[in-house]
Amino acid sequence: MANPPFNIKDWWHESLAADSRWKYGTPPAGNANFAWMQHMLYHLSSTGSMALLLANGSMSIVA
Repeated sequence: MANPPFNIKDWWHESLAADSRWKYGTPPAGNANFAWMQHMLYHLSSTGSMALLLANGSMSIVA
């Protein structure tokens, strides 16, 4: 179970660009929600399960 900080805007650093956790694409620099989700999936065992709490609408990406 994880409850990461929601909607962090200033989280990105160029050193994260080639991070192995971004299996489903590089998260947007202006919002860490997608990064948190991928971080947790990366550390999940192949037989594990995960519950992740995020704010309503936090997975919406406005382009």
